[in-house]
Amino acid sequence: MPDLADPEDIADAHTEQPGLAGRKAVVTGGTTGIGRAIAVLLASEGAKVFVCGRTPQHLEDALKRIREVGVGDGINVDLADPKETERFFAAANDFLGGLDIAVINAAVPVEALADTSREDTDYQIAVDFTSYLATTHAAKRIKVGLIEPGFTGADFQYPDFPPERQRDLIQQGRMLRAEDIAVATRFMLTQPRRTAVSLVRVETRLEHP
Repeated sequence: MPDLADPEDIADAHTEQPGLAGRKAVVTGGTTGIGRAIAVLLASEGAKVFVCGRTPQHLEDALKRIREVGVGDGINVDLADPKETERFFAAANDFLGGLDIAVINAAVPVEALADTSREDTDYQIAVDFTSYLATTHAAKRIKVGLIEPGFTGADFQYPDFPPERQRDLIQQGRMLRAEDIAVATRFMLTQPRRTAVSLVRVETRLEHP
């Protein structure tokens, strides 16, 4: 008779997934919306996080929540300025003592080009494009993956979608919560070291208005 498999042996049931505990993470734009949700989730699972944002009160609020669930710190910077990028990573290194994870998330809303001044367009490009390249380059030696969020509730949806409207759409399954994107980020960050999840798209279950 053939040997029966050991029911306790589950080696073929799944592959090892590295945890987040003890890992060192930076999150740009980590004081509001999606970035804040990601920072809070990482901290809750034992990662040490360092965030940045442009507004002092948002930074204070985010750090309060992060420290309720884990360990974190951060500073106010404007990543449109290359010197501020350098200052952010220097401060992050001082706090973290190294870097395992970089969540490059900082962005500003963009209006139609015809309705935007040249000055505002230059600033939007500096934050939403140039700073992404600069911060990713500054992180170095990390696997790179892209998460494309669908229609997500956050402050950048104001004034078209105020908080009450966002809550209604989320309950209807027509808008995502920032925490939904954080869960997708966790999935990407806990894959085996030999794998790279290069693209994740997170969309609403139902069509949004």
